[in-house]
Amino acid sequence: MMVQKVFLQLVEVSIITSVLILLVCLMSPIVEKKYVAKWKYIVWLGITIRLLIPIPISLPDAPIQIKQGDAFQDFTTMQADFLSNIAVNEGIHSPAEIQRQDETKGSSFGNLSFLSMMSILWLAGTILFVCYHALGYFHFIRKSKRWSLEATPEQQLLFERVKADMGIARQVALRRSKVEKSPLLYGIRKPVILIPDIEYSETDIYLIFKHELTHLKRHDIEIKSVLFAVRAIHWFNPLVHLMSKKFNETIEEICDESVISGKDKMYKKRYMETILRSVEQQTRKSNLFTSNYNGGIKVVKKRFQNIVLSGSKKKGIVSLTVFSIGCLVSSSLIVFGSDDQTDSKLEDVQGQSVSVVDTQGGAAVSPSKESLGNIVGIYAESKRNAALEQLISKHFEIPEDELGTTKYYYNYVDLDGNGKDEILAVVMGPYSSGSGGSTALFVSETETGELQLKQDLTLIQTPIIISDKVTNGYKEIVVLNSGGGAEGNYVKLTAKNGKYNSVNDGKVLKGVEGIAGTAIISNDIPKDMEEGTALYLKE
Repeated sequence: MMVQKVFLQLVEVSIITSVLILLVCLMSPIVEKKYVAKWKYIVWLGITIRLLIPIPISLPDAPIQIKQGDAFQDFTTMQADFLSNIAVNEGIHSPAEIQRQDETKGSSFGNLSFLSMMSILWLAGTILFVCYHALGYFHFIRKSKRWSLEATPEQQLLFERVKADMGIARQVALRRSKVEKSPLLYGIRKPVILIPDIEYSETDIYLIFKHELTHLKRHDIEIKSVLFAVRAIHWFNPLVHLMSKKFNETIEEICDESVISGKDKMYKKRYMETILRSVEQQTRKSNLFTSNYNGGIKVVKKRFQNIVLSGSKKKGIVSLTVFSIGCLVSSSLIVFGSDDQTDSKLEDVQGQSVSVVDTQGGAAVSPSKESLGNIVGIYAESKRNAALEQLISKHFEIPEDELGTTKYYYNYVDLDGNGKDEILAVVMGPYSSGSGGSTALFVSETETGELQLKQDLTLIQTPIIISDKVTNGYKEIVVLNSGGGAEGNYVKLTAKNGKYNSVNDGKVLKGVEGIAGTAIISNDIPKDMEEGTALYLKE
């Protein structure tokens, strides 16, 4: 599903970018004492744009790769090779599963994977975030229009003069508000500057116009709108909201620097007094889509320090360039997921090599292979088995808090031909798996209905071929023996006195050509983990 893919890529970008946000926040107190606010503005803007693009960017051979463990990688590679030699019955899990699918057909909610639910939750959160703030903004616009007046002729005349001095030709409305306590700018297509309906000195009103028109000239409302979009799609990441707060502070700082550029100490002092009076009058939270930013007294003090030291600060072009390149390189050194070779093998398997057998039992031979034998793959059962889970937990002595790290797959099979199905389960987790594979459990049901462990086999990798050939009263089993750096070989396991020999003692085969049977647990394990459909001992 497209939404799931976008969500996964978005989370990956969000995690990687969070590292950069933390890095900038840690460095800011040191760097901002020496350099102007512009360097932070450019960095925050770059991070904002990066967060809007849900496409991971990393080096092909990134040194830091966040992916599954070695055992899982060995397993994935093995599965790609193994599946390329069998035909998969895409519609069938087991006879019991067919009946269960008929019963639950039409119930889509029960089939939603964990990834699907998380994707839906993310999309719903984004919509709610946008709706909440959009309604707040529309309410603000409506109230502003209702409780505002035209500016006085003197104010309008001075306003036009300041516009002309700043080279601003576009139409900008100026109004007096009876409800707003501090000046602000809002609107992208039709910008409006609101000033409180109070008496101002000519110097104060001049500095207010200068400040708000600087926001307009720098397109700060547009930047804040982009920042809002980033917060909406990354609403689940608190560091993105922290970045938004810091970016807003930087927008105010860089606006201050533009207003006071080239001015003397007296001008700066009067400008700070104007800011202080505006902040003292402000009593409510500012709107996201306006130039009005209320960061509290700490932010005001920080702005004042920046104003006082503005003349002695460096532009920091070289430092900014080095820092930006460092951020870009460091983020590209991290990559999520599996290696390319495994992915390409899986793509080959899913795209070309696997033949599909319909639910009526008609086999279709893969066009790329002429001698596959008569092997039909089926998926594992998708319904949880509480009794089996209890047996697995007890057998491996898995602690309660570790149950969520162990998954299992199982099918019903009749190995001894007595007409009664046993359970063959493969358990994957830290207590049952290694680089060579996982542990398989052969489980039967007693007369009283309890499950009983008959045998366990290690170094098992899926799918497992249950051959039609019978030796010593039991069907032969074919598995791939690989992992831990060893070359992979197909091996045949046969039973003696009801017990199968180990994988290491199995007879090595040249391939599976000529073998007839059923390949159970033919699931795409990486896909199951990605979509959240794998069965874990504890949800």
